[in-house]
Amino acid sequence: DPLAEVVKQPDAGGADQEGERARGTRRRAQEQQHERQRQQQHEHQQHQQHQQQHESQGQQPRLEAHEYYHAFHRLGFDQRITDGFFDAGRQEAALHSHGLAELHSERWDGRAREVLLVDREADPGLSKFEEQVFDALLDKETERERVLTLATMVAERLGGQNDPALERKFLAQLAELRERQGNGNNVVPLGVLRFGLCRHRALLFKAVADNLPLGMGVRAAVYRGVFEGDGAAGSGAHAWNAVLPDDGNPGGRLLDLLHHP
Repeated sequence: DPLAEVVKQPDAGGADQEGERARGTRRRAQEQQHERQRQQQHEHQQHQQHQQQHESQGQQPRLEAHEYYHAFHRLGFDQRITDGFFDAGRQEAALHSHGLAELHSERWDGRAREVLLVDREADPGLSKFEEQVFDALLDKETERERVLTLATMVAERLGGQNDPALERKFLAQLAELRERQGNGNNVVPLGVLRFGLCRHRALLFKAVADNLPLGMGVRAAVYRGVFEGDGAAGSGAHAWNAVLPDDGNPGGRLLDLLHHP
């Protein structure tokens, strides 16, 4: 039927146009991500040059991100988590002067907290999760939407809403990972976790947010301190994020991915 053909053609053309727009959006976002990665490499090279200059002039070298986080318990919106970042917890000060090779050679003493590592080259789980986040954020137009989407995905990936069984599941997972590694070290790539507490969620949110393509970003900070709960919530050591969604609040907002994901 000639008329039927005429009717079908605009629909097919419209679908093609929508597909082309989606491909164009993805292509631009991928280009922005590559630009972000080049920028991170450039910043890393600059950091090394600054370190060498400080050392040659007898000055105190600038702290790496993991050293700053250990010393001051926070990373601001402009302090990015990149590959090579690790966190050994608040107490393990000596480990933060080690390189990655030394960390992997350290044997777990049965008491120390796990060393969380960000290393996409050796952690395909983290890279795959970031791709899923990337796809989910493609159609999000505001930073508030991107914050809520990323927060939900991080919380769901690491066990969902907090409940009494979450810590038990996390510890069982950790024991299994240590047994599987078989070499006695205490390094846990962030992307392998499927259950996580406040520390793991806050760092994963910050690491992924910092690696998003330019123009699709989520401005995030991470803090750790003391949680003052009420009633059943209790109190104790805690970690959380701060974000700057474009919702008219210049001071930003707190984001708790454990108690209120």
